[in-house]
Amino acid sequence: MIYSVFIMSKNPMRRVRSASVLAALVFIAGCSHMPGFGKDPAPHRLDLQLETVSSGEVKDGIKEMRKGHLQDATDAFNEALSKTFNSSSLQTLNALNYHLRALNGETAFFELAEQGYLTAIRADRSNWEARFYLGLLYVDMQRYAEAKTQLGAYVLHDDSDLEGLYYLAFASYYSGDVEAAHAAANRLWEVSAEVGAPDVSPEAILRMLTVVKAAAGEDEEAHEYLDRYLAASENGKYSDKLKRRLEDWRMVYDSVDSDGYGAQDDYGYGYGEESDDYYSQEDEFVDNKMVAVDVVIVRTEEDVSSATGVNLLSQLQFQFGNPLDGTPAYTEGNIRTRDRLDPLDQRPPVNTANGDIFDPRLNTNQETITNFISVPAVNYNLNILNAKDGVNEILARPTLVARAGQTSEFFSGVEVSAAAVSGGAGDSISVEKEIGVKLAVTPEFGPDGSIILQVEAERTFLTTPSSSVLFEFRLDTTKTTVNANVAMNYGQTLILGGLNERETENDSDGVPILRDIPLINLFFSRKTQRDFKKSVMILLTPRPASYMYTDPEESRASIEARSEAIRGQLQDRYQTWFQPLPNIRHVMRELQGGELYRNFQSGDIKANTWHDSGSHTARMKRVLERSPL
Repeated sequence: MIYSVFIMSKNPMRRVRSASVLAALVFIAGCSHMPGFGKDPAPHRLDLQLETVSSGEVKDGIKEMRKGHLQDATDAFNEALSKTFNSSSLQTLNALNYHLRALNGETAFFELAEQGYLTAIRADRSNWEARFYLGLLYVDMQRYAEAKTQLGAYVLHDDSDLEGLYYLAFASYYSGDVEAAHAAANRLWEVSAEVGAPDVSPEAILRMLTVVKAAAGEDEEAHEYLDRYLAASENGKYSDKLKRRLEDWRMVYDSVDSDGYGAQDDYGYGYGEESDDYYSQEDEFVDNKMVAVDVVIVRTEEDVSSATGVNLLSQLQFQFGNPLDGTPAYTEGNIRTRDRLDPLDQRPPVNTANGDIFDPRLNTNQETITNFISVPAVNYNLNILNAKDGVNEILARPTLVARAGQTSEFFSGVEVSAAAVSGGAGDSISVEKEIGVKLAVTPEFGPDGSIILQVEAERTFLTTPSSSVLFEFRLDTTKTTVNANVAMNYGQTLILGGLNERETENDSDGVPILRDIPLINLFFSRKTQRDFKKSVMILLTPRPASYMYTDPEESRASIEARSEAIRGQLQDRYQTWFQPLPNIRHVMRELQGGELYRNFQSGDIKANTWHDSGSHTARMKRVLERSPL
């Protein structure tokens, strides 16, 4: 389960409230170009035939997605994944559900959706649908270079998918690759003419071609597509902006032609000059290699209890006497008085030993018996049948950074502090105990680039003290330890399990004979049962350690390498898409850094609502057909 954090503040001060509103508006404005952000995609269009799905959990998850109950769908898919974790189709469905939740405003699920798609691809390298949705996810996260890589791989598989071509052009444009955007847009225009009812509207395609042609320096064609767009579009409020954008791109090409190579940006750096930045040096400190280990700790607690019957006689009791004031249940006393007319000096002495009291005016025998018998009030709870269950799933996501040969530790739980005092004059003894999950990771680096991880995981539980062992003070715990020594590569995930505990309790009491009679036994006996489970699963994924600041060229090196590889494959296979555009590379080379990306403005191209398209359902059908569920 992934946790969303919502920060809510309440302050009567108008100044603070205004600042909060302003901050929210700034945040929304910054995310305004993210397609679908903050919009509820439910009810989700997913017209799938569930007859081919045998898993009840998967069926329930798809039904909940249709209704827009994405949280319930997550619960169903997670339950199915606990049984079939390596299913590429199921991982794709679960990641798609996380993706929709992220678009619905729960942005913490973007990362989980990414991991879900990557897991689906690792389980099945030919899962092109997972690559397509991963590309869409990167578009939503504004990671356009990575989006171009995944969408390019998908288009290599299916070059007639309108949405695939549209989003490839979209990602290429915003990543600054005008050549790839131009090629994908041209192919998009060809395919759209062959499709009767395209999932991408003709207005959106014409708008894209208008902007991409302008960015490619083809001003004439850009204005032709602009005229077509204005004729096809019912809403002309964007016409002025499009005209300004075409003029902006024309001025960019004119300025580059006039300034020539080596023009400087606003900060005095030449656009085409080579950098001898200190951070670009490839000095490597082998002894100080570090690795960042992303850890996911999932703790699940299940507590199921049930009770049957009620023993009416278990609380019934009779009381003789009054325990509050000490009155006995039975008392007896004799009071006797004799009256004699003898003078006082001739009266016999009073025998007080037998309780006699002499009084000259009375001659009476008196006897008193006090009886006190009462029945106290008895309260019964006639809850004959009772059931209770609780499930608690907690997810922790720490990241451990460790140097080669050094151990990094993580602990999640509680620290119990107690003191034991002896009955004599001895001092007290303090007791401190950590109860929870403890993880220690020690990395080593292999000569082939692999990472050797020595992992030690420990889970500690508190238990009920045993009645057979008697001490003045006791703190009983159970401990489970798992050690692993594995060799992994960056990006691979290790799953550690076995940190489980199960406890079952059965208790019964009742009146002999009566507890064996059907129906009557419900009133004269009681049975309780409790099934308690605790389990912990740990997922470890190593990745290269990163710093707060790295050279932008170095941080983008691997992403650009993969992107260029896919782009090269597209260009080799579809040479007709990539028309000769001699000015593009010259202009893009001249406009480096911020000057380049200032020309690719948000809102130039509109994103499509892919989760409501017909081809989305067709893709998900192929996902379900890929592996049985």
